[in-house]
Amino acid sequence: MAHGVAWELQADQGWAQQVAEFRSKLEGATVVLFGLCPYCHEPMSAPVTVGPAVRMGAVAAIKVLEAPAVPPAEYVVWCNCTGDHKGRPSDQTGCGRYGLLQVTS
Repeated sequence: MAHGVAWELQADQGWAQQVAEFRSKLEGATVVLFGLCPYCHEPMSAPVTVGPAVRMGAVAAIKVLEAPAVPPAEYVVWCNCTGDHKGRPSDQTGCGRYGLLQVTS
């Protein structure tokens, strides 16, 4: 059965800012952000590989604490939920929302 939110590929920086506020866990050099998609409200995660020591900053930024030589970089994050969204291509996951998170040192 399809979820109430239809799939639509859509860049959304407000969405990305909310994803940046997700709970996070460090797995090696990867920060995994996890929570409910701000658009479709299905569980999702967003892995961002940044370096050995990180913390979440405000306004869609991940701050690198112990890697001052790392230049600022942007990472695309997207909803990767397993909810059934009407109209989603068979080779896609999520509801189609995505945005950029910036890693700064």
